[in-house]
Amino acid sequence: MVDGFPYEVPEEYSNMPLLKGRATVDMKVKVKDNPNIQDCVFRIVLDGYNAPVTAGNFVDLVERHFYDGMEIQRGKFYNLYLVIVP
Repeated sequence: MVDGFPYEVPEEYSNMPLLKGRATVDMKVKVKDNPNIQDCVFRIVLDGYNAPVTAGNFVDLVERHFYDGMEIQRGKFYNLYLVIVP
């Protein structure tokens, strides 16, 4: 395990939301246009050790319900692993 935060975040980012560690977010998604499945849950692991500003911004938006009701936009993902557990 990591003991403490491994490095200092630059001063210019000190006023932004920071995640100094890891967090897990479960995102419940309603699936449209698929008769075989209606709902699924994406478990997202945020790595604040390697991306404290990006992960902190994402957590901040989740806590402010920014993504509630938002449609997922399609894109090409090269490192996306999706497991649907019934």
